[in-house]
Amino acid sequence: MKINPTTNDSLALRTDFSDENAWQKVCQLITAPQTSFGFVAQVEFYNDAVFGQATVQQILASVPTNRNHWFLLVVDNETIKHPDHPVLCIDLLKNPGATFRVMASQVVTIESNLAAQNMDFAAFAKAVDADGIFRGYQEVDS
Repeated sequence: MKINPTTNDSLALRTDFSDENAWQKVCQLITAPQTSFGFVAQVEFYNDAVFGQATVQQILASVPTNRNHWFLLVVDNETIKHPDHPVLCIDLLKNPGATFRVMASQVVTIESNLAAQNMDFAAFAKAVDADGIFRGYQEVDS
């Protein structure tokens, strides 16, 4: 099994096929415009049942060595079942296999900054909350 992207957009791989409505909701949350900045995540959704319940190691073995993809988003069982739909984010570049979770509605923050290399994976991984989920950066009043 191999992931064969058709674009250079960031990839979101589906590994849980238990709830079609939840999958559609996650896709909508990921691609919804970020109202505060007007950004939209540039994501190609990879929806192939061959990846059903794939582990991080299986996923890493399936990713092409294309340097246009520095991270991978995974919509897994936890994403589908959790009310905030935290998507698994996997580092493919500096520390392959390192992970953190990001709320589906905050994927645009991760995707736009990692794809442009404005920030690195570790910076986001350090910004997760006590549940291990990146929920966005809070604005600080000056």
